[in-house]
Amino acid sequence: EVFKVVPISKVFGIIEWVRDSDTTLGQMIGNGVMRLPKKNQDQKHSQILEDMMAQCAENVKGKKPTAEDYSDMIENANSSQFAEKMKRFVKIQEMLPLTTLRDGLMSKAQTAQLEFQVRKNFALSLSASSCCQYILGIGDRHVENILVNDRNGKILAIDFGHAFGSATQLLPIQELMPFRLTRQMVGVLAPLEPHGLLKRSMTYVMSALRANHDVLRRTLEIFASDPTVDWLKYANRPSAPKVGGITQWIAATKIEALDQKLEGMHPSEVMRNELLKCTHEKPRKAAQDMRSGLNRVVCGESGSLRRKLLEESASRTKPYILNPKEQVDVLVEQATDPAVLCCTYRGWSPWL
Repeated sequence: EVFKVVPISKVFGIIEWVRDSDTTLGQMIGNGVMRLPKKNQDQKHSQILEDMMAQCAENVKGKKPTAEDYSDMIENANSSQFAEKMKRFVKIQEMLPLTTLRDGLMSKAQTAQLEFQVRKNFALSLSASSCCQYILGIGDRHVENILVNDRNGKILAIDFGHAFGSATQLLPIQELMPFRLTRQMVGVLAPLEPHGLLKRSMTYVMSALRANHDVLRRTLEIFASDPTVDWLKYANRPSAPKVGGITQWIAATKIEALDQKLEGMHPSEVMRNELLKCTHEKPRKAAQDMRSGLNRVVCGESGSLRRKLLEESASRTKPYILNPKEQVDVLVEQATDPAVLCCTYRGWSPWL
């Protein structure tokens, strides 16, 4: 699903209303929760989601973990304590049946044929939006920033306040996932899961985007003369390089990141490059040390696909360029990795 935007001035404009798409992903999961059988008469369905949020926060540290708590957790990602936190996070996810979002989506599908079409629409729209969000560095994909068409199952992304990698570079709790692909979203695709319809569709989309590299690059170059508010904020930070034409320099780094993604650079390397330009000192320094906990989370554990491909690239004289299928495989692995999700800000609802 797409929508039109008509700018009126620099501060406001008109956004098209998309029919049947006024339900957020969070509300759709809530619809599925309401269909769950109660354990007892006094139980409130909303209590399940509240308990999951509380336990996820406790898994980091206390009822309201700070940005420093999340940073400390990532710093200790090589420890046995972090491994235990990962296991607890997986158990928290499993408090909600895998089919909860699927049940909410299928509530209006009266036949098996309609259920099949809803699942297909969900997968195809998810594959297109995920690839585009990765290429453009769009973050902050929490459950209220994704709308779902409650008739055909297509998803609609909204609120692009964090784009071009700003959710990784500017936020106090850095986002380390390329897009949203959580357990409940994977559950909609069952029994195929990400390895079937989703990955195949994403590979086609990624191939099309890479084939139109020049068109996308020229479009982004417009921002060099008219930078976003986030870019200006990034330019005015105390640690920004004191060079002439700072906004042009920032635009050049954003275009470079887009080039790297469209050329097939390993997604973990792209993210490390973004973290090296982070406004916060701790993750910026951690990104420089390949043995740090941050790099363990971003690059994957030993034996993971993204770690294997990184090691293969390091053994070559020239950088190893991933083909679209390899690129998608790595992105899906990173987006679904419990190590990434368990240290994600709780307001993002990574357990859903």
